Amino acid sequence: MLNGQMGIECAFGLLWKVKKLKIMLEMPTIGLKEPVETGFTCLPPDQPVDLINVAFQHLQRGNRRSKRRGGCDADTASQQKYASPDSAPDRQTALSSFEELRQLNPNRHWHLVLADVSVEELKTVRRERVRNLLKPSPETTLNDSLSLALWFAARGCGRLICNQNCLSDSQCSTYRSPAWVLLTGMGADEQLAGYTRHRNTFVQVSFHNIQQGSKAVEAELALEMQRISERNLGRDDRVISDHGREAHYPFLDERIVHYLALLPLENKADLTLHRGEGEKQLLRAVATSLGLWTAARLPKRALQFGSRVAKSESLHKVVGADSNVLNAE
Repeated sequence: MLNGQMGIECAFGLLWKVKKLKIMLEMPTIGLKEPVETGFTCLPPDQPVDLINVAFQHLQRGNRRSKRRGGCDADTASQQKYASPDSAPDRQTALSSFEELRQLNPNRHWHLVLADVSVEELKTVRRERVRNLLKPSPETTLNDSLSLALWFAARGCGRLICNQNCLSDSQCSTYRSPAWVLLTGMGADEQLAGYTRHRNTFVQVSFHNIQQGSKAVEAELALEMQRISERNLGRDDRVISDHGREAHYPFLDERIVHYLALLPLENKADLTLHRGEGEKQLLRAVATSLGLWTAARLPKRALQFGSRVAKSESLHKVVGADSNVLNAE
């Protein structure tokens, strides 16, 4: 269980101080972290906020099964059916979070930018831009998927949605965000036990001793923070900078990192609870304090799966700490 109101209030206060220093105009995806960050955006009331949601055209479920069974020739490949980006899980989450933010702060001009990516455009951008931007990071399936999603988010182009009534293509105008800062939630999962691997470690070790399970997860979180710059930040910075935008990481502000490092695991997460409740529990409490009830109940969904970039092509199975070398055009 999350221990006491003091931790929530301290986290709330620290995030507020960080947000007053870091102006945000654009977001890559919308999950639990992003609405919380947006709730702390300290901008003049007439300043619009651009929320970027990326979703990819992806193979329909039946196509993926038939491909696994017997492969496909060129004629069959040309007849493959693709699902619309609007059916991606992150797209549905984005719309609900967008509406929640609008209701909480109706005086703010909220811009939801729906970036739809076709398979053809994905392949072109990978070949002409992302493949080089990845270096010197290894060209694995996971790095490829994350970099592609982030590249299209940082581009900031898509259908502009100002309310839920203008979702059809005929009612939406094409928009490119003028923002030069892109705010991301990097660091929240690594510090608040947000990944499935943290839960797996806890379950495996705590089978005999629950305290040892907590210690094992705390050690894993510390290791992830030690290597986050090497594994994540360099890659993300190169991809975002390709559009002339600057990445800001509120959850990696030194005050946030120092504060969370001092907290025991039970004050940050409760991995005895179900998925969507126990991980990042401190952040969920902050979201609830802000009135973000929908966001506070969202389970962790990896960017590559929620955006469906991992399902756009039948390459490899994408896993958390992926070491599969990419084999793509």
